Amino acid sequence: MLIAVRNEGKHLARTLESVCAQDCPLHWLDVLVLDGNSSDDTVAIAEGFATRLPHLRVVNNPGLLSAAAWNLGLGLATAPLVSILSGHALLPVDYFSFLLKEATPARAGVGAKAVPHGDDERSALIASAFSGLLGNGGASFMASNRSGPVESIAFGCYWRHILQKAGGFDERIVRGQDWDLNLRLRAQGYELWYFPQREIQYFTRSNFRALWQRQYLAGKWKRYIHEKSRKPFLKRHLLPAFFVAGLGTSVLAALAWPPAGFIAACIVLTHQAVSMWQFQKTGLPWRLAPSFWWAVWLIHTGYGAGMITGFAVPIRQASKNSVSTRQ
Repeated sequence: MLIAVRNEGKHLARTLESVCAQDCPLHWLDVLVLDGNSSDDTVAIAEGFATRLPHLRVVNNPGLLSAAAWNLGLGLATAPLVSILSGHALLPVDYFSFLLKEATPARAGVGAKAVPHGDDERSALIASAFSGLLGNGGASFMASNRSGPVESIAFGCYWRHILQKAGGFDERIVRGQDWDLNLRLRAQGYELWYFPQREIQYFTRSNFRALWQRQYLAGKWKRYIHEKSRKPFLKRHLLPAFFVAGLGTSVLAALAWPPAGFIAACIVLTHQAVSMWQFQKTGLPWRLAPSFWWAVWLIHTGYGAGMITGFAVPIRQASKNSVSTRQ
């Protein structure tokens, strides 16, 4: 189990508790906590589980990024199967026993359904925004209820030798390392299987600024990843960029031609209306409706702005200066 962490003191204990609660013998599990120079109590929390997880090791990750952590773990792991995790995920009790049963030589990796989760009102609101079609765009590993091959898996269990053969994770990528790896695996003829019967909860960002930054980086790195793989963009990846471009163009046009402001207003009002349509399905109190719309707005504008930036200024490699404290 390869757990990439950096300043995960808020959630890591619950992640490791979910590991301790697995229904398989804990001595089966080789747990590597790969720390990117945390400045909080992440390392101390991880070391506190050493008596409960007999094969737990805390390893320093000088590369800081999650990709570097997972590559480090691939080199240190000895088991044939490895789980790619972060320090803000909660595993179902039969995560390992179920996925081990479903792993086959033809499947490079198997994964469960990723379910956003919040531990306070703001993060729960953001999790609700990600849980619907507007927030997740219909990504199979979050939205699909059918088992089978998918384009990508999250928090997956992979054959270690296949990941190494594929070259591991691209350490130049700040956001979207798993998407890049899964594109390469499928290009080599491997399948990625998804099982919605099992759910992995993950803690979302807890404030709007962090949410927008996360989405911006996710969008910004998409061009680099797809140019490298020579694979076409999915429609759900492009829509936020068209949304931001259309809104920005109409606002700028309104400076010279005021009627264009009406187009911009229609775009915003349509976005609000569709967001409210999704909001009424969440069961949240209506006092949270404006904040919910704002969360969806940040998800779309952050991702769209990032994609436009990625096309305008192509990325060549990651910069450690751009690494956030949350992987």
